[in-house]
Amino acid sequence: MNEILTDQQMSIEALENLFRAAFLQVERDKDGDLLVRDESGVKTIVKLDPDKKLASFFAIWGLTNNFNEAAKLKFVNDLNNDLIMVRFSLPRTDILWCDYQFLYEGGVVPFQVVVTYRRFVSVCRSAVQKAPAGLIS
Repeated sequence: MNEILTDQQMSIEALENLFRAAFLQVERDKDGDLLVRDESGVKTIVKLDPDKKLASFFAIWGLTNNFNEAAKLKFVNDLNNDLIMVRFSLPRTDILWCDYQFLYEGGVVPFQVVVTYRRFVSVCRSAVQKAPAGLIS
């Protein structure tokens, strides 16, 4: 693979090949989005917005009903204050949403895409480990 993946070369297919070359489990969902699993089983959805030249990583965890919405929002706010890189949100009271976006205009280094993915997963895993007992379903 080239040293730079140009924005013209950037595609779900190119990312699929890149993640496979990094020995990660990769599949496509029904919408054609990329699903990547690391060695620990964390599933990340990878999407591209070609018009904005924006790549996005998403991970979702289910939340139990053992905590009220205020406690869940406090947990999410604490994650956003304490952890780097990943944005955490609560789109519904039963979902912890984790995402990260980066621009690929002008191209990206393939190694950096994989390293960024691995850091994203690591930060998400840290968030789940910080959850109070009984919060993550």
